[in-house]
Amino acid sequence: MRYLLAATLAAVLATAAHAQTPPAATPTPTCKAQATDKNHVLDAMGKVASEIRNKLGESLESVQKYDAPAENVTTPSLEALKAYSLGYQAMVVKSKYAAAIPLFQHAINLDPNFAMAYRAAGNDYMSRGEPGRASEYFTKAFQLREHASEREKLAITADYYSSVTGELEKAAQTYEEEIASYPRDYRAHLNLGNVYGGRGQFEKAAESYRQGLRLAPDNVAPYADLANSLLSLQRFDETRQIIREAQPRKLDNFIVHNALYALAFLGADSAAMAEQQQWFAGKPEENFGLALASDTEAYGGRVRKARELTKQAMDSAIREDSKETGAIWSAIAAQREAVYGNPTEARLAASQALKLAPTSQGVGLEAALAFALAGDSARAEIMAQLS
Repeated sequence: MRYLLAATLAAVLATAAHAQTPPAATPTPTCKAQATDKNHVLDAMGKVASEIRNKLGESLESVQKYDAPAENVTTPSLEALKAYSLGYQAMVVKSKYAAAIPLFQHAINLDPNFAMAYRAAGNDYMSRGEPGRASEYFTKAFQLREHASEREKLAITADYYSSVTGELEKAAQTYEEEIASYPRDYRAHLNLGNVYGGRGQFEKAAESYRQGLRLAPDNVAPYADLANSLLSLQRFDETRQIIREAQPRKLDNFIVHNALYALAFLGADSAAMAEQQQWFAGKPEENFGLALASDTEAYGGRVRKARELTKQAMDSAIREDSKETGAIWSAIAAQREAVYGNPTEARLAASQALKLAPTSQGVGLEAALAFALAGDSARAEIMAQLS
C-alpha cells in the first residue's frame, strides 16, 4: 500500500511547480475515478491527479505536457518513481527509446536497488538492437529481484532466462506463470511471443501477440510484434491489415516501418521503399533505415553502393551511442562480402565489428558466421566458442 500512496503523491507533487496557486477562499476541488481492478488503481489515481491540477487552475496544455502516469513498481523514492514513469511513457507510449534511457538511468541513480528500472533500461536497449548492453541491465535486475514484488520477480526472472542465459524453455515457463497469475498484463503475452519467435514458432508467437493486442489495442507494441510475426509466416496481406488497423490510432514506431519497407521490397515497389527511407531520415533510428537500404543494394548486386550505405548506417548508430548496433551492421556486411566472393573484405568488416563491440555475444556470433563464409574456419570456431 505504501507504494500506491507514493505513486499518488508523485503524480500530484511532481507537477506542483507548474500549477497556479488558487485564491485562499477557493474550496478544495473534489474529483473521483474508479479502477476496474486492483491492477488499474494507479491509472485511476493518475486520472484524479490530472483533474485536480486542472481544477486548481493549471492549463490543459500544461497538464498534458507534464502528465505521466505513475507505474505500479517497487521503489521507496518518489523521485525515482517519477523518473521511471516518464521513461516508461517515452519508451512504451511514444516509442522514443533514446529519450527513455536517461530517465531510467536517473531513476537508478536515485534508487540503486530499483530492480524494475534496470529491467526497463534492458528492454529499451534490446528494442534498439543492443542485446549486449541489455544483458547487463537484465543481469543487474535479476541480482536485485529480492527488492521487487512477486509480480515483478516473475517478469525479471523470465527476461533473464530469455535474454541473458538463453534458456528459452525456462523463459517461456516463467512468462506462462506470470500470465496465469496476471492474465490481463499484455506485456507478459508479448514477451512470451518473443520467446516463441526466438524458437522459430511463429504461429504460437502470433497468437501471443494477438492476445496482447486484445488487451492493449491502444499500444503500438502488439501491432509491431504481430506484423513481424506475420511477415515471418509470409502472410503479407494480414501484415498489411494489422498495420492499417494501427494507423487510425496513430500508433507508429520504427519496427512498423521496418515491416512496411519489407512489404515494399517484396512487392518491388521502389516508390514505397523510398517513402519509408524518408520516414527514417533524421530520426534516432535512422541507422535501421540505412541498413535496410544497404541490404537492398546488395541484393541488386550493387556492392559498392551497399558498402557506402553500411558505412552511413554504422556512423549513424555510433552517433546515437549504439556501437553494438553499428557493429551488427558491419558483421552482416561481412557476410555479404563473403557470399559475393570477397573474403578479404569480409574478414576486414568482421574484424571491424569485433573492434566496435568486443564483448557483444550477438556481434561475436555474426562475425563467426562471416569468418566461416570467408573460409576462415579456425577463427570462426574460436569466435563461436567465445560467444
